[in-house]
Amino acid sequence: MKRMTWLAVGIIAGLVSLGTWGWAAVSGQAVTVSARPGSQFYIPLILTADEAVAGVNGELTYDAAKFSAPELSASSYASGFVTLGNSPQPGKFRFVIYADPTALLTLGPPLIYVRLTAANVAPSQPSETISYTIAAASSPEGVSLSSVTFNDVTVQMLETGVKNWAIYQ
Repeated sequence: MKRMTWLAVGIIAGLVSLGTWGWAAVSGQAVTVSARPGSQFYIPLILTADEAVAGVNGELTYDAAKFSAPELSASSYASGFVTLGNSPQPGKFRFVIYADPTALLTLGPPLIYVRLTAANVAPSQPSETISYTIAAASSPEGVSLSSVTFNDVTVQMLETGVKNWAIYQ
């Protein structure tokens, strides 16, 4: 009888946890962008999921000595959604996308773009990695989805025109 009681408690606990956590897999696609020293470039957030997604938030982490001035802009696919971004400290940029009342995000095309400015110095390596240190998403019912990952961004650092000008001089 004790065994049946514990089995029932386990089943009830499992059902309760399903009510607060969803099991959808949500991922941000890995992207590669290019930048020249001193130029601005844009990082798109492109989501895929196996269920409906109503909101996401995250944090980009980057080398503040190499990139600066983050700014968020919404694509037309985020029209009607609240899109907010802020930089709590150099090297971090946080963002959130949601709708009130609840609506479904369009999956596949870019939802937002984070603009960064590359430092105006010769690149020390051919590419830099920008990582997502926070990734979260919710269902239309407001349930936090448990399997959320946003893949890294690779920034290909292009040669600078200044170097070519210096050689010419």
